[in-house]
Amino acid sequence: MKKFYLFLMGTMMATAASAQKMQAVQPSWELYSAPSVSKPMKAASLEGTDIWGYFTKESLVGETSIGLVGMGQAGEVMAGFLVPCNGLTKGAKVQGVRVPIALATSISEAELRFYKLDAKTLLASKTLDVSKLNNGFNDVVLDEPLEITEDFYAALDMVTTGTSDEAKYPILFDGSTLVENSLVVFGTGDYAGEVMDYGTQFGAFIMQLYLSDLNLNGYDFTLNDFSGYTEVKGEGTANVTYVANTETAVNEVSYTVSVAGGEPVEYTTSLSVSKGLNRSGSFPVTFTAPEEGGNYTVEVTITKVNGSAENVKCNVGKGSFANFSRLVKRPVVMEEMTGTGCPWCTRGIAGMEKCRATFGDDFIGIAYHLYNNTDPMYPSAYPKLGMTGAPSCILNRSGEIIDPYYGVGEDILDDVREYLKVPAYVEVDAEAAYQNEDRTYVDVTANVKAIIPGTYEMVYELVADGLTGASFLQYNNYASYTTAQAGVSADDPLAVFCKGGELGKSPCKPIFNDVSIAASYVSNISKGGKLTFAAVDEEKTGIYSLKMPVKANLLNAIKDANYDVYAVVLAIGADKQVVGAKRVKVELPAGIHEITASDNAVEVARYTLDGRQISAPVAGVNVIRMSDGTCRKELVK
Repeated sequence: MKKFYLFLMGTMMATAASAQKMQAVQPSWELYSAPSVSKPMKAASLEGTDIWGYFTKESLVGETSIGLVGMGQAGEVMAGFLVPCNGLTKGAKVQGVRVPIALATSISEAELRFYKLDAKTLLASKTLDVSKLNNGFNDVVLDEPLEITEDFYAALDMVTTGTSDEAKYPILFDGSTLVENSLVVFGTGDYAGEVMDYGTQFGAFIMQLYLSDLNLNGYDFTLNDFSGYTEVKGEGTANVTYVANTETAVNEVSYTVSVAGGEPVEYTTSLSVSKGLNRSGSFPVTFTAPEEGGNYTVEVTITKVNGSAENVKCNVGKGSFANFSRLVKRPVVMEEMTGTGCPWCTRGIAGMEKCRATFGDDFIGIAYHLYNNTDPMYPSAYPKLGMTGAPSCILNRSGEIIDPYYGVGEDILDDVREYLKVPAYVEVDAEAAYQNEDRTYVDVTANVKAIIPGTYEMVYELVADGLTGASFLQYNNYASYTTAQAGVSADDPLAVFCKGGELGKSPCKPIFNDVSIAASYVSNISKGGKLTFAAVDEEKTGIYSLKMPVKANLLNAIKDANYDVYAVVLAIGADKQVVGAKRVKVELPAGIHEITASDNAVEVARYTLDGRQISAPVAGVNVIRMSDGTCRKELVK
């Protein structure tokens, strides 16, 4: 059983009398018994309606992106979404609501409300009989249909009791759908009329509406953007996803494909789409990559449905592709938001360690201790990447915020492996050395060779391993859980933080690695400059001096024997993603000697290649973590 806790930095207006931190939790799938997650039976007055909502699925089964949001305590909370009055919905009627409930026994009061955009004027409401609510979806028929004549809010007001996660976090959301106004939280009482949009931060509220009289005239396809990479002159493939509104069933579509601005070529494929609203799916597209390396576009448009172009509407699905003349492995950079005051961030420490032990030099970790400014490792310069909760991370600056231990699904290692499949756009090599004997500056030289021509922003970071000290104490909620309760095995990297583990207390004193201590950022802008390449294999050099931190407690930790300082160089592409990276150890200037010789380093942890911590050598390749922060591999026969 996986439980996902996210602690947020920001605050929201409260639904009670004072502002509190908004929090999220991943529910146990045991919440949804088979009767609760099966497709609901529609009441007679809902027959012939279509389901409308930002969450378009008809079941919660297998939806790993579903989570719970709340205020961290039982009480009143009201959430909903904006219902637009547009060409599809204008004149349609709301006949009922599919109400999602996390834990029915925790609900003491519940009411459906439909507000004008002032969030105060009621258009309609219906009090729910809480004794009849079930976990999962509940179909509720309105006393009178509500005609859609203007934009409005649909909301569910709940009062919860108890101490369970489901009582404290009663709002079900879909983390895979990040759309404005798809999850709004309303103020109640003195805060009535105030609305906070969390749709792009958490995801879409899972409540849905039953609508009749929709304007389903023809075939309306919305194609989503897509991306990928190819080798020059090679065959490219793309899986184009869509959402469709169709007046009849679809069994065949024709579509055009234009590569790099070329003449569109039409193809026909079988496609099974049932009649109705928000029908989602995908179809494969194949094409030949251009002869020259670089970036190019692939545009796809559906032109015919069931052999006819009549009443077919479709946007242009735009694909962005990189065309490689040669393939070079691109390291995966994990940038994590963490902090000593975040009690769940021990999970992030374990996730970072697991990735580093598994992938070695193919993984670069950067931990920003931003959760609490009392953290001795709180950085003075850092990028603003959109992470507002901890622990959370972004891989290669994709923009997708995920858990640093579980990733998108159950294991961050799976996510890193997927990112490793994408080649580097540039090759990066680097050197770094202290500028002088007092070690106040580190000079970094980055040698960059283009594989895909373009302009790349250069980012320079310093990270430190092996940081510890009297004030370096990490709060740890896992100390209250056994490994069985936390759902981890005894050799899992997280196990040491659980009850009975070596670090199974709160606060605990781990060794902090991959800590960001300096960066080329000033007011969220990297001062590392940009490098522009006009041709494949063109080479250029970037140079930057990073100032070492000045905080006494951090400097003292860095001066201890068990540490290493590394320089990390990132090349950022036009889409703001990391397209090449390098991590190198900072060298000492002439005349300076290491504080502790590497011969004194001892083994502190041992892992298998899949990241499992082991207590003794096992047959195969073992990854050994040394006390000086380095890793080495050992073949055990």
